Amino acid sequence: MKDSEKQKRTRQALIMVLVILSLILIFVIWKNRKGAGEAIAKIVSAVKSKNTAGNNVVQPSFQINRIIFASNGSNDVYVEKRNDKYIVIINGQESRPYDSVALPTFSEDGQQFAYSAQDGENNYVVVNNEEEIDARDGATSIIFNPDGSKVGFIADTNGKKIIIYDGKETRTYDNIVPIEGLYGNSADFIFSPDGKQIAFRATDGNQTFIVINGQEGTRYDSISNFIFSPDGNYSYDATKDGITIRVINGKPVIDNSNVYIPPTPGTTIKPKNDYKTPSSGGHKDENLGKDHLQISN
Repeated sequence: MKDSEKQKRTRQALIMVLVILSLILIFVIWKNRKGAGEAIAKIVSAVKSKNTAGNNVVQPSFQINRIIFASNGSNDVYVEKRNDKYIVIINGQESRPYDSVALPTFSEDGQQFAYSAQDGENNYVVVNNEEEIDARDGATSIIFNPDGSKVGFIADTNGKKIIIYDGKETRTYDNIVPIEGLYGNSADFIFSPDGKQIAFRATDGNQTFIVINGQEGTRYDSISNFIFSPDGNYSYDATKDGITIRVINGKPVIDNSNVYIPPTPGTTIKPKNDYKTPSSGGHKDENLGKDHLQISN
């Protein structure tokens, strides 16, 4: 009888020990739940990064406690929230605290990183946690040039738009809208293949126009199907008063039968040298701009 009671007490003691150990284990897991979440985030992000194209990868916003990997796999970015402020950590290097951060953007080669940040009434585009660029009333889009050596962005300013690229500012526009590409794709900026030209589309009033390296093109009612060729030529469709023409390097073309249109996405338009220019079939209207042609009936 005594042996039975002794065994019972032993079992109870073992159960008590197991319960205590279980409680300790649960406490340890709860205490380190953040680290566990970060570890899971690293694994998930690492898997996703293998499918990343890498050319100016932009996300709408940072995710707290979520790592972003560059396409080259060697650079990572992490955001922490401390005392209602946000800290951006790039390869272990911390930014100063900001009220908000957004638009995380890697360059095509994954070596450069930029994001928008707000501190009180001040707005910045921050590059590699080393340089703060004044972003006026706030950046809405960020881009690096193809080799990652220059950064540019669209910023709000007093209800209008401005582009700041490589430290230089454009004039203000009513709006800066995406350029529609040849196959329906669109982008806020388009670089020529050699990276020497940057194009964007701006609007003033009801008119829209292409700007290449700061040079404004002719105003039209609408513009679409923009494309750069490998040698830096560019072309697009432009409509004015219901008439649509093809514009090549800023010049209108009535007969574009000699203009090569690539059959598949990923190729480019390369205008031939023998394309026809306006003849007696039309006349210039000075009110429409020197390069705009209005076709006569």
